[in-house]
Amino acid sequence: SRLVIKVLAEGCGILSSLDIPVAPTEQIETTLTHFPSLRSGSYCQPIANGADTPNTPMADSDGVELLDPLTAVCEGKAEWVLIPADAAQQPVLNGSFSGIIIPGSFNPLHEGHEKLAEVALKHASGPVAFEITVNNADKPALEEHVVRKRVAQMRGKYAVLVTRTALFSEKCRMFPGSTFVIGTDTMERILNPVYYGGSDSGVADALHTLRIQGCRFLVAGRVDAATGLFKTSADVPVPSGEADLFAAIPPDQFRVDVSSTQLRASGVHL
Repeated sequence: SRLVIKVLAEGCGILSSLDIPVAPTEQIETTLTHFPSLRSGSYCQPIANGADTPNTPMADSDGVELLDPLTAVCEGKAEWVLIPADAAQQPVLNGSFSGIIIPGSFNPLHEGHEKLAEVALKHASGPVAFEITVNNADKPALEEHVVRKRVAQMRGKYAVLVTRTALFSEKCRMFPGSTFVIGTDTMERILNPVYYGGSDSGVADALHTLRIQGCRFLVAGRVDAATGLFKTSADVPVPSGEADLFAAIPPDQFRVDVSSTQLRASGVHL
């Protein structure tokens, strides 16, 4: 045990005065290894605007190697990273954020997303950030090079959260007190039992979690892909007692009948 204490002390840069008796034929060898550091709230070097930026290692103030922040999230070594709107500011891993969050695929970013950010500020307060999630409940996980391209669209214009969380009942624990800005299609998925093991109680538990974390939703109307009709939050059934979690954005304040899917179909790509 004295040997363990001595090695730990020396590894931390503390001079150890412990004498460890060893036989004439024995010797003590010490090897120090620096492991990648992903400290909560760590600041990392800015992510370049280019989509194909190499994943170069970085070092923190102690000289300990850090992973590139997007690499850390994409590889599951960090839960999320905040990339500030100002490209000169450094990304923050697993820090804290509470404000207005606009989730989406942003493939590509379009005028509807940007208009939504403007209108949301009329209904909620706090900083605005777009959110891209690596894991999606309905789609395969995004590869890192794809995430980089989507983030690159917003650098210098908007703050971006890159997360690994697919469900809002998980997001709210990471970003308590936040307002999530969604469309009616996403609202329907949030209230669909299929995402909670097929049970209505799973939906109730998710909404309860959102409530106790102080989160709510701003809902923008969207054209229903199946019917071609414009739907608002009033057209989506909500469990009893939970309607106050979903506030509608009036159509006269926001209605943009364009989607990333339509833009890709017309030949617009990142």
